[in-house]
Amino acid sequence: MRVFRPEAGVAEWWRRRQERRLRRRLPELMRLNLVAALEESGGRDGWTRPNWYTIKLPPKEYAVAEGLPGLAEELAAAVEAEARRRGYQLAGPVKVEIVPVEGRYILVEAVERPESSSEKTEREATITFRPSRAGRVRRQTAPPSLAVIRGPDEGAVFALWGEKIYVGRRETNHIVLHDRGVSRVHLELTWKGEKLFLKDLGSLNGTWVNGRPVSETELKPGDQITLGSTCLEYRR
Repeated sequence: MRVFRPEAGVAEWWRRRQERRLRRRLPELMRLNLVAALEESGGRDGWTRPNWYTIKLPPKEYAVAEGLPGLAEELAAAVEAEARRRGYQLAGPVKVEIVPVEGRYILVEAVERPESSSEKTEREATITFRPSRAGRVRRQTAPPSLAVIRGPDEGAVFALWGEKIYVGRRETNHIVLHDRGVSRVHLELTWKGEKLFLKDLGSLNGTWVNGRPVSETELKPGDQITLGSTCLEYRR
């Protein structure tokens, strides 16, 4: 006689739920890290960027990516669109490869492979992040960043490039959050020298820093910013 074990059913339900969640989140996490590689791998003129990207996924993430047809092409199109938006020149047509790698980290390698050159230039910029609940970027020299420690985008890490950074739900923001409690353009971050300042842009639900509502404030490393159900930690 077959014995039904409730805990086995719960475990299978939880596994499927986690897999569905990863299927939803993985493409966006990959896109965000491709954009980070695009931004960090500037050419000699400061505007030329790599065109060949290899995303190395741990076994679980790779198995999910294999079940998403056309993902590499969509990500390549996203890199091209982001390069146009930022005014960057690409070394050639964009290609994205997705390959498996052992370990717990997702790696993104960006290299220049000009079509017109027989001697291809390759300058690597490898970005690593942990796709777990407390994922964070790990590099030899990590730039200032915002890490999502709670909310729909939990685990994502956003490097803070540029003099002014916009945060919100709208796709044209520098930092895009998939949280319905976040306004379309919720807040802006502005660098003044080495100091980072936050300004709420009249958001519907407001902005909180370390549990206190703010309209404008200077951020310190370790500060936690809450908007909607999302909590971001400022790191440097």
